[in-house]
Amino acid sequence: MALELGSIVLIHIVTLFFISAAAKLVSFQAFIDFTIDFRILPERLSKAAAVSIPFLELLGAGLLLVGPARIYGTVILVSLLLLFGYAVTRVLKTNRQVSCGCYGKLIDAKADSFTIGKIVYFLGLILFFTAINPPYTAALSAPAVITGTALTLLFLLTQLIWETHSAALERLRRIK
Repeated sequence: MALELGSIVLIHIVTLFFISAAAKLVSFQAFIDFTIDFRILPERLSKAAAVSIPFLELLGAGLLLVGPARIYGTVILVSLLLLFGYAVTRVLKTNRQVSCGCYGKLIDAKADSFTIGKIVYFLGLILFFTAINPPYTAALSAPAVITGTALTLLFLLTQLIWETHSAALERLRRIK
């Protein structure tokens, strides 16, 4: 049971980071602009970070699939999430509206409290997965792959619903 649950969580994490990285690479210049817009680092460093982030996401997610290297994938993804959490927190403290760039231009997600929730959710999932799965187990079954992928699609649908809801609320505020 723990192996099956671990496999579902693994696929959910991996598919989300693969989709996220792919969406950033498809709209690479927009993602670079989103990263610069955070105004956390000087522009040159922001560009360097933006160039490396999708590749680090792919590397971290890929390493989760390789039992002996799983810890390295965990370290990469946890580091990315913590750094992103710091950046989003800084933006929220300034009350600026910026796109989080989480999915490139695939979904126009804002850096907001929902983004913080996503970060906490994925940090929890990664740490849970690491805790319940010994490094050399990688029993991926078809049901686990289907369920993990479905969870990712539901997660992305939740993001779309949140963004639609937030945009509708913003339009209502402007009417008043």
